[in-house]
Order: sequence, then structure tokens, then C-alpha cells
Amino acid sequence: MAMHYTFLVLSSLFLASLLVTRLVLAAAPAMGLVDVPGPRSAHRQPVPRGGGLSLVLVFTGFTALLGFSGALLPTDLYLFLLAAPVAFVGFVDDRRPLSHRWRIAMQLLMALSAYSLLRELPPLYLGGINVQLGLWAWLLVPLAMTWLCNLYNFMDGIDGLAAAECCFVAAASAWLTGSQSPLHAMLGLALFVIAAGFLVWNWSPARIFMGDVGSTWLGFVFGILILMSLRDQVLTIWVWFLLLSVFIVDTGWTLTVRLYRGHAPYEAHNTHAYQILARRFGHARVVSGIMIVNVLYVMPLAWLAEKYPEYGVFLAISGIVPFMAICWRVGAGHRTARERARADQSASDQGSE
Repeated sequence: MAMHYTFLVLSSLFLASLLVTRLVLAAAPAMGLVDVPGPRSAHRQPVPRGGGLSLVLVFTGFTALLGFSGALLPTDLYLFLLAAPVAFVGFVDDRRPLSHRWRIAMQLLMALSAYSLLRELPPLYLGGINVQLGLWAWLLVPLAMTWLCNLYNFMDGIDGLAAAECCFVAAASAWLTGSQSPLHAMLGLALFVIAAGFLVWNWSPARIFMGDVGSTWLGFVFGILILMSLRDQVLTIWVWFLLLSVFIVDTGWTLTVRLYRGHAPYEAHNTHAYQILARRFGHARVVSGIMIVNVLYVMPLAWLAEKYPEYGVFLAISGIVPFMAICWRVGAGHRTARERARADQSASDQGSE
């Protein structure tokens, strides 16, 4: 009976996500949620955005039902509700661009509120050494969660990538926690099927984009899931690091290169490794390739890190090296040929004046 009930719940969540995304798609133009292509866009025609609103509504509704039924502790329900203001600011930004200061301020405030509900986390296991963060956690946790929000936003630049990555990370975390915590597994499965319902509309060629309302919210929700799993000692930070390693490495490498070259961190660009590869091979092939790498390479490493936590940090380091090599090989963070040509033309025009 329990299996039949779980299947019914997950099927309902998938259909709800599918339907709500379709409703958002229909209403997006009237709400001013249309992405008009610009010089850095990965598409050529206007496409409705803000489809991530369906993820927010369906998953928040599900966690509310868990909370009201007693399956989810009130504290954990409050944690997930803290993601709503992050989604709201993202929704406003999708309609009318906001200053990055407002977005980051809201993310930091909600992240700080989240950690204030948890209060304390177990020590981090660093290759045989237990490190207790203590008061440093009040600084590091909000910064890490804010980084996750923006990391996920940065990686939502081609059709289907952010939703497909969510499907993988959520499903993998559910599988890894299934034998230890049915609640954590259920939350992961719920997020997986909800993202899959959205992905039906978001797969290349996308009929609707996720938008900041969905991408920043997803980053925050993954931050909550990470904190809950650390608190309950279900998964280690290195397992999560591996599951999100493709996103972490691409954003980290690209941002570092751009900062070194004098670019502002919030300056719009299209020089992530996945964007460069998408221009060469197409959106669907790149997303499919990343998912294959996730399943065949990342997932076994994450399983080993969960089974042998004493080697977690070493597995995490070894896991990201190939992704760093790819970023270096494709020139992530460097200006594209088109951008260099525009800069040269601009310099030439100024010189002629």
C-alpha cells in the first residue's frame, strides 16, 4: 500500500507541475514575462519566461501538506517557506530587472534566517579531521547558500540544463538517502518529478524559460536540503559537492577567470563552458552529455563518498579535475570571438574620432 501511495503522490506532483507550467506559459505575456533575445542570448525568438514559478508553487504546496500532516517538522517547513521571498524577488526581476544588490540582500537575509532555525551543524569531516565551524558558520552558511542561488542562476542559460540538473541531483540524493531517511528520499523524489514536469516544456527548443524565479529558488532549496541532510547526518557535504560538481566547477572557473581579467562578477556574459559548448553542438546534445557524465561518472563517485566518508574530500577533489580541464580547454571565462570583434571595432571607432 505504501508503494502505491508514493506512486500516486509522485504522479500527482508530476501532472501538477506539467499543468501549472502550461498555465504560466499561457499567462506569461500578459504578466510581462517574455525574454526578448539580446546580444548574449542563446535564442533568436522571444520566449516566455518565469516558468520556474510552477516549481515554486507545486513544491511549496507539497511541503505545506507534509507540514500540516505532521510528516515534516514545523522547523523544516519554515526552512522551505524561507525560499518563497527568494522566489518573489526573482519573479520581480523576471518582469523588471532589479539591482543585484537587492537580490543578494534578500538571499543573504533568508539564508541567515535559515541557519538561525538550525542553530548548529555537526563537524565537517576533512580527510580524517573533524572541523567544527562554530561561530564561523553564521558567516559561511549564508554566503554558501547565496552562492548556490546565484550559481544556479548562472547555469540557467540554455534550454533544459537547470531543470535536468535538478532532476539528477534530486533523484541521486533520494537514492543515496533512501535507506537512511524516507523523509529525505521523499523530498528528493518530489523535487525530481516536479522538475521533470517542467522539463517537458523547457527541453530544447524550449517553449518557456525557468527565469530567476525558478533558478534562484532552486539554488536556495538545494541549500536547505544540504543543511537538513548535514543536521540529520544523512549525507556529507562532499556527496552534495560531487552531485553539483558540474555547476560548481563551471561557475567557479568562469567567475575566477573573469575576475582575473577585470570583469565585474555581476556583468552579463555568455562565456560559461556549457554556453560555449552549446554554441558548437546545440542545447540538447550538451544537456544530454552532461546528464550522461553525471550518471556514469559523478554518481559513482558520490556513492563512494557516501559509503566511505573518510575519503569524501579526496573523491570530491578528484571528481572535479576533469571538469576543470574541460573549462580550460574550451576557454571558459574568456571573451568570445564576436565580443573581441566588437571591442576591437569600438576601439577603432574611438581612435578615428
